[in-house]
Amino acid sequence: MASADVISYLEALQVQHVASSPSLGEKLGRLLTFFRKREWHQFTDVLEEIVTEPVALTPPFLVDLYNKCVIHNEKRLNQLRLVKFLAFVMKQLPDVKARLEFTAATIPKVSLKDHPDANISVRALHLEGLVQSGDLAAAKPEVEQLEQDLLSRVGIDPSVYARFYAVKCLYHKTQNQLSEFYHSGFQYLAYQPLDGIPLPEQRDLAFSLAIATLVEERLFNFGELLLNPVIASLEDSCCWMVELLRVFYTGDITGYINVCEKYKDNLNSQPALVSNFQMLREKMSIMALVCYSFRQPGGSKLLPFDVIARETQLALDDVELMVMKAMSLNLIRGTIDQIDQNVTVTWVQPRHLGMDQLRAMQQQLGCWAEKVRETAALLEQETKDLTV
Repeated sequence: MASADVISYLEALQVQHVASSPSLGEKLGRLLTFFRKREWHQFTDVLEEIVTEPVALTPPFLVDLYNKCVIHNEKRLNQLRLVKFLAFVMKQLPDVKARLEFTAATIPKVSLKDHPDANISVRALHLEGLVQSGDLAAAKPEVEQLEQDLLSRVGIDPSVYARFYAVKCLYHKTQNQLSEFYHSGFQYLAYQPLDGIPLPEQRDLAFSLAIATLVEERLFNFGELLLNPVIASLEDSCCWMVELLRVFYTGDITGYINVCEKYKDNLNSQPALVSNFQMLREKMSIMALVCYSFRQPGGSKLLPFDVIARETQLALDDVELMVMKAMSLNLIRGTIDQIDQNVTVTWVQPRHLGMDQLRAMQQQLGCWAEKVRETAALLEQETKDLTV
């Protein structure tokens, strides 16, 4: 399409929308101006503004804009910003097959050597299509190669990391690989500003991360999740899940029982929680042990079996097995004395601390400081005669 044809198209598009959507009409007018002046940086700025317009997000507006205008000048644009625009264009294509064909045709246009950010970003879009189409066999090597290409380079734009980890998160979620999904989700949140994620997507991600944390046997990162801003998206729409996470985080078994009773219908509506009910109770007991151990002062903590049974609300005969499991998960370290029926805890896994935990640590540090002062005073008293 010649420049004159592009200009005619943009003029007609502006006239079409200037009355019904003045904001979009104004942006199209600026797009036309910058096209005529060949000011491609400003042209790209306006493209990024256009994708925020509700009318533009109605198919096939962006597809037509790309095919009748942008495609003829795409080599002149910043390639990474172009790919960001193409991500919106893809959403207006009719199906996954069309999106895969679109990304497959785009990948050769941006080489990994000359445009690594754009290349990795568009390949991540292609990978997303593979996952959505259910072709996980083809997706697996793509995930591995993309991650290798991404991590072997420096200076990559954070948005590229965010796009890759978002797709990797989807890949693991599709395969029900909960631990990998959880870690990919947090890597995505590390690179993607929260205000750039629509609220419904925040809620979906936060809820999925919560389910993964609860039902994945090896995950005990309740504090990490509760302290992440994304969890605030559930405060209004899904407060029961937030309460459930909090009782796990604090190791509050009585609170857990109350939450289960209070929100019985909500819990029963989640098959993953229903099918893992017994495992959740065991996990709650382990968290109660970890939290109780953490609260005890001193270095090595001697915990009798009957005290552990009381704190975890387990039968005395079940305590040893639960402690062994906590040790196997590397949540605590120590020794078990079967004869004297006690556990010596020498280490507790570091935790993400809230204000209550920080206050408890402050008290422990105060006790430790007092013991140091007492020891120093005793040494001074005992060695008085040695002092010149």
